[in-house]
Amino acid sequence: MKFKKYIAALLAAITLLFSGCDINELLQEVLPEFPTDSNSQSTDKENKPSAPLHKEEGHIHSKESEMLTLCVDWEAVTYDEKTATVAITVDIHCFGISTGKHELTVTVNGETQTVTTPIIVSQKNYEKTFPFVDLTFEVDLTKSPVNTLDICATWDYVGVYNGQEINGMVAAAKIQFPGGEIIPNEDTSDSSDSADTTDAEAPDRDPDAPLYRESGKIASEQSKWLILFANWEAVSKDGKTATVTVTPEIECRKLKTEKHKLTITVNGQSVYYETNQINHGTDEKITYTLASKEFEIELNQDAPTLLSISAVWTFNDTDGYSQEIIEELTAEITVTFPGGEEVEPEAKEQSNEPDPQDESID
Repeated sequence: MKFKKYIAALLAAITLLFSGCDINELLQEVLPEFPTDSNSQSTDKENKPSAPLHKEEGHIHSKESEMLTLCVDWEAVTYDEKTATVAITVDIHCFGISTGKHELTVTVNGETQTVTTPIIVSQKNYEKTFPFVDLTFEVDLTKSPVNTLDICATWDYVGVYNGQEINGMVAAAKIQFPGGEIIPNEDTSDSSDSADTTDAEAPDRDPDAPLYRESGKIASEQSKWLILFANWEAVSKDGKTATVTVTPEIECRKLKTEKHKLTITVNGQSVYYETNQINHGTDEKITYTLASKEFEIELNQDAPTLLSISAVWTFNDTDGYSQEIIEELTAEITVTFPGGEEVEPEAKEQSNEPDPQDESID
């Protein structure tokens, strides 16, 4: 039937073309049910706003430690007051830190995303932000009677930082949207209360947990291709003495060498042993883990103790390595314990100088 109407309209238009009749008026009478394209396009534009109805952003952070902070920056945008796109950026802010991979869980209004945070090795004594992840959530605002954004980020970091024991970190808040204000109700205090309870109960769950623990990894700089690493960990259960464990590693590619002397020193205490022969015949990079050694160190009760750690491998092969003449490989560092911050050589030289130099700066 529609096809016949089109044919009838076309014939009528041709017939009346020469009579001066309004063809558009005739087509509207014959086919009134079909709107013009211009009307359809204008209607679509009216239904799609060019700018969001509401846009809010803010920042929340953890409260377990003042020196190590889990930070969450959020931004919420809605075009129709029914759904909102919430962008989440998570990072940590701290001084030096050495930590392995951990699980980070972010939840917005019941929807959860979990990622693994990367290994961080930084022993510089200045503030720095380490980015973790950027995530996006689609939130149904109609499910919340007051359009609340319930944001929570949990990082399962367990350790001692700057002398403080930490059993997980949480950054959480309920936020009014639109508006962006944090809602001060009992729900927002649940996360902080649970974190405090966990910290308070930790000694009961594990009475042998150390009071302080710091760790790190240092490397030699004599060669780019043959590297001596030293993994160190310092643990104190009573705050009076610390056990320092040093585990050396040799990283190389093609290497054939005899036994060599390896000396490990911590605060003037030295032990040495001979490393085994290495016969690695390919260009594939490989790491040889050597024997660990432990040291008992007396701690300063009035201030952080300086730990001077070094590993020296006497590599004296006459043929050298990759056209490099290497007599020995040395990896060394001085750090504060507790704290784990690296002490620069300049700082060690000036540590016993009087204070008037600071007064002149002021």
